[in-house]
Amino acid sequence: MEVESTRDAQHGDFASNLAMRLAKATRQNPRKLAEVLVRLLPPSPAVAKVDIAGAGFINFFLTTDAYHAEIAEVLGLGRR
Repeated sequence: MEVESTRDAQHGDFASNLAMRLAKATRQNPRKLAEVLVRLLPPSPAVAKVDIAGAGFINFFLTTDAYHAEIAEVLGLGRR
């Protein structure tokens, strides 16, 4: 499984190919499997939305608060 930054912001902040990687082993359509996986994800205050693209990529869109928290952490580290 991979979770990567997306090349295009329209596709979210991160994307996962988990459904496509599991499709053969589970003998399921990757897009249908992605739908199940997204339904089973627990809510997170850092994630604004999750959607499915193409054959079964799972796209994650972060909240503004998630970005602000990360920036605050980086600034707090100073030169370290």
